[in-house]
Amino acid sequence: GRYVLVKHQYGNNHEWLVLDTQSISNSKNISKILDIKLDSVKFYGNSGRMFYGLTDGNIRKLDIGAKTISATIISKVKKFNIHEPGVISYVGTDANDSKTSVAGIYRDGDDSFYILRRTKSGEPLNIAAATYRNDDYVAIAEGKKVDLLKGDYPRGASSDTSTLKPWKAFDLSGQVDNLMFNSAGSILIAGSDKSFMSYEIEYERLNSAALDTDQKSPTIKWLDNAYLWSDYDNRLTIREFDGTNSHILNAVESKFDAVLTNNGRYLYSINKSGDGYILQRARLITG
Repeated sequence: GRYVLVKHQYGNNHEWLVLDTQSISNSKNISKILDIKLDSVKFYGNSGRMFYGLTDGNIRKLDIGAKTISATIISKVKKFNIHEPGVISYVGTDANDSKTSVAGIYRDGDDSFYILRRTKSGEPLNIAAATYRNDDYVAIAEGKKVDLLKGDYPRGASSDTSTLKPWKAFDLSGQVDNLMFNSAGSILIAGSDKSFMSYEIEYERLNSAALDTDQKSPTIKWLDNAYLWSDYDNRLTIREFDGTNSHILNAVESKFDAVLTNNGRYLYSINKSGDGYILQRARLITG
């Protein structure tokens, strides 16, 4: 929780900053230090100096301490995420066939990446990965269908991915546009327009819930390991992972982040005030 990654938009340009909350003077401009245009950046580890970044469709490892940029690790990538411990999940295009979409994973330090799904269906792909109780899980959504794989992440230089076996599958009412595990790896969320499903790994239980809004494709995100938050209709709403106990906390400006403090007592969010913005805090009362 010490470092904050910030995308600073100015005009038609943007830059990436890492803020050190314990020593503001130690904050860094990643884009300027490495002299690189980055479309997306993710923390790797908690040192505040190591990252993975997406530039022109290529994933590279970044070290702002040593001021180094790795060679391309994966090319033709559209989006990616990092999951503990050091696993990258990504969606992109097959390097040898522009009509084939792929979803795969890469473990930090490996010699190669592993493609887990190839498709020419034209349906959007999403992928998420997690580790829970010594088992590795990868969820792949293609269109309305979600496939959940279980086993061990592939290892070694071969392209063998048989260590991950099909385990569960379920369908949503619409196209999946949001797929994510909680940080504990125990619950998977699959969102589709104004509804979502959650799957509990330990209990092998599937839940479904609807979002009360007219907004198209509202976004939901994890607040902690059990609660979700959303900002549709410019209201900060929290609910449990299965959709129950929904509460509207306050007004917010959509498309900004909200964050829960480490002790779970306060929830920070952004709202608009006249021509500017305000940082606001809500105290959460449990009992």
